[in-house]
Amino acid sequence: MRQQLDISLMDDRWVAGTTDRFFRNMSARDRLLLQMIYLSEFNWVQIASLLDCSIQTARQQHHDILSYLRGHIGIEVEEAVAG
Repeated sequence: MRQQLDISLMDDRWVAGTTDRFFRNMSARDRLLLQMIYLSEFNWVQIASLLDCSIQTARQQHHDILSYLRGHIGIEVEEAVAG
């Protein structure tokens, strides 16, 4: 069964801390990355700059988050195609 996630809830309060069962065990940095990709639609250059890391590191962090969601929660997550 595929579950839909409501990304409209990915505001700054959600990033700072959430009780959402899918995301509460993630770090604020992980939630910030998801917010930047899926809600703000930032590209990888913008994301890396804001996170003060390389583009490769930001992409790897995103990949790790998606692997966590797929493996531990059992949901399907689409890969983001940030420019």
